[in-house]
Amino acid sequence: MSGAAARMHWPSRRGARAFAGDEAGNLTLFTLILLPLLFVVSGAAVDLMRQEAARVDLQQAFDSCALMSASLNHDLPARTMMEDCVADAGFAQSVDRLEVVDNGGLRQITVTGQVRLDSLFLNAIGMDRLVSTAAAQAQQGMRKIEVALVLDVSGSMAGAPMNGLRSAARTFVDTVLSVGTGRVSVAIIPYNVNVNLPPAFADTFRATDRHARANANCIDIPDAAHLQAGMPTNAAWSYTTIFDSLSQGQGYAQPPIEAYGTCPSSLKNVALLPTDDAATLYRHIDGILPASSTAIQTGLKWGSMFLSDRMRPQFRQMIAQGMIPAHFADRPAPYTDRDTLKVIVLMTDGENLPFGRVNAGYKTGPSPFFLGPTGRYAVQVPAPAETPFANFGPDMVPVFTAFPGGDSPVANTRRLDWAEVWASLQGSFVRSLYVTAHVEAKRRELERLYSKTGGQVAGFWASSQPRQILDALQADLMDDLYTMLTVPVANGQLQAACAAEKAAGVVIYGVVFMGNPNGRDQIGRCATSDLHYFDALTAPALNAAFQAIALDITKLRLTQ
Repeated sequence: MSGAAARMHWPSRRGARAFAGDEAGNLTLFTLILLPLLFVVSGAAVDLMRQEAARVDLQQAFDSCALMSASLNHDLPARTMMEDCVADAGFAQSVDRLEVVDNGGLRQITVTGQVRLDSLFLNAIGMDRLVSTAAAQAQQGMRKIEVALVLDVSGSMAGAPMNGLRSAARTFVDTVLSVGTGRVSVAIIPYNVNVNLPPAFADTFRATDRHARANANCIDIPDAAHLQAGMPTNAAWSYTTIFDSLSQGQGYAQPPIEAYGTCPSSLKNVALLPTDDAATLYRHIDGILPASSTAIQTGLKWGSMFLSDRMRPQFRQMIAQGMIPAHFADRPAPYTDRDTLKVIVLMTDGENLPFGRVNAGYKTGPSPFFLGPTGRYAVQVPAPAETPFANFGPDMVPVFTAFPGGDSPVANTRRLDWAEVWASLQGSFVRSLYVTAHVEAKRRELERLYSKTGGQVAGFWASSQPRQILDALQADLMDDLYTMLTVPVANGQLQAACAAEKAAGVVIYGVVFMGNPNGRDQIGRCATSDLHYFDALTAPALNAAFQAIALDITKLRLTQ
């Protein structure tokens, strides 16, 4: 071993321990510096938790007190109730601002405030006070609510379903009018295949084609009207021709069946103009009766028109006659009025069904139908103004025919008005007689024209051309007198009308009572949302649905 190596000294155990002691001293110094910071941070967490707890307590007190005070189900002064409630919760000194709107139809509470806490730890860094703030606003009702209660009164509602509907409608009226009078107007639109209007109200439309049937004041809705919200502009109104388009009886001269009529006469199933008188609404609900078929789109459209501000001139005339309360002179409000809630409650137990509507020109006035003394009918078919045959002569005269037999056009026959024709005969027979007469007249015309050319009639009919002419004529004539509205067309009109109303801001509640899949689909699509659709399988469920809708319309709203 070299001398240098021999002179090296390794640290002793005592030296190592001394070195370790020096490191401990450094950690102690660091800990002494960090402890105050840890104390402040931990204390800040405690103070912030106290602040949040105070905020939650204050917010919960404001929310619950505002909801209770804004309720329209008590008669106490809303301000007094709010102040007492906040005081009972221990926050009487915490209210900075309290605003109360209480005008009968609308009760609204707005409150803001704060809680101040002495800090326990954050004062070490200069924060002596902690502030927790809270705000709440609750309201019930609207300044104005306009409701159209559109109720299915078709024949399938007979018996227990109608009793269930009456009870549910009464519940709805009780609930929706509980917010106070003067703010809520309710119109009732009972519908089947049509909507029967009060006579004086129907007069305001200045409709054409008035008939003589008493207690039947239905007015046809133009097809294009379903594409726009409310009452259509520049519409040409015409009274519904009352006839039986559904019976398909055999034989001739069968009288129409009232249950299949396009506007069943009734003193009960008449639309009720807007009112807030509970007794009037109850009487009307109790009087509705089941009859006829179902056209949901017609009920929906009339309901929408009762909410349309373009209806206001007619409503003012009804106010002058005492048929609408005078305090509703500013109704229906414009769709853009944010202070008005417009609601349609659309109820049905079924689905749209086909029905006929008499076309313009065949509703009133002289018809080509003649009635003979033996009760047989004949149809006069005038000579056509034009003919495709070059040798058509001026000697063509009106042709009379009958189905299955008739009287000759002599002095003892009587010409019928169109309204009398529809009132006396089933629609299918009228159309059959009309088409048969015209086809028979064309057949005679073709044979005469062909015979003038020297041809034999037997040979003429051996050709397919004349039969094609008659078949084409028959097809063209089938829809001359009236048009059958098919289920797809009716459903399309319903959805178009629903879309237009929803786009205008109208809230639609749909209710199906013991319905079928197609009815559920149509009403579900019509409703504003899934939350606005109700499927009731029993009378108690229907009652609950109507009550839920009424509560939703006037519900307590926590808005902030």
